[in-house]
Amino acid sequence: MDDWYASAIGIYALRAQRTLLRCSLPPRRRVGCSLLEVNCGEGLFLRLLGKCGFDVTATDPNPRQRAAAAAVEPHVEILPASGDYLPFDNDSFDHVLLHITINEVNNLDAALQEAFRVARAGLSVTFWNTFSLPYLQYRLHGALPPWPDKPCNWWRIWHKLKALHAGHVCAAGTLACPEGLWHCDRAAVLCNTLRLCPPLGGWNIIFLDMQPARPVTPLPLRLEHQGLKQPEPVFEYEDCGHIHT
Repeated sequence: MDDWYASAIGIYALRAQRTLLRCSLPPRRRVGCSLLEVNCGEGLFLRLLGKCGFDVTATDPNPRQRAAAAAVEPHVEILPASGDYLPFDNDSFDHVLLHITINEVNNLDAALQEAFRVARAGLSVTFWNTFSLPYLQYRLHGALPPWPDKPCNWWRIWHKLKALHAGHVCAAGTLACPEGLWHCDRAAVLCNTLRLCPPLGGWNIIFLDMQPARPVTPLPLRLEHQGLKQPEPVFEYEDCGHIHT
């Protein structure tokens, strides 16, 4: 994956992924909130998450990737853990960002349940999408060059998050053009425009917002009832000091 992200296509793809992630994470609940990034890899998103205001903790099962991520953000705690078993208590983090890799594709239910277990307010799942034009082109070319990671079916993840019945589910995608056009300036507009049109994107994020909406008090109930005062006698004072009513 390191070599792929170092290519011209990979550099543009990473830029589009970071843009999508920054726009999709809940902006109203960032600063001071804790976030767990599962499968952080080489730390491609660690710096972005920190700049968004999150107090970040990360996990990855690969020691080489953890070392690379630690070099990117030395102050972030990066722990060894796989997506299907996270060494944290229930509701340990405000938000969980789960990147689907080949391990999670083969054990998706366990990975989603673990991420959901430790998340208190929101769960975001990112993945490469089999239901997309870039992946279709990739298969038609005989699966060459290598795909950046194991893809997953968009509808499969969407339905599994909806089945949790834990809150509002929304989604966004990017990189909808064929892979060979990702680094072309003319294709950039199209790729980024489609970030709000899932499930067409080659890379997607599905967000489960588990925080209940704030109750809205109707305006008449928020206004105190102002009753009319009882009529009172009016006193008039003249210069001589006599009082007339």
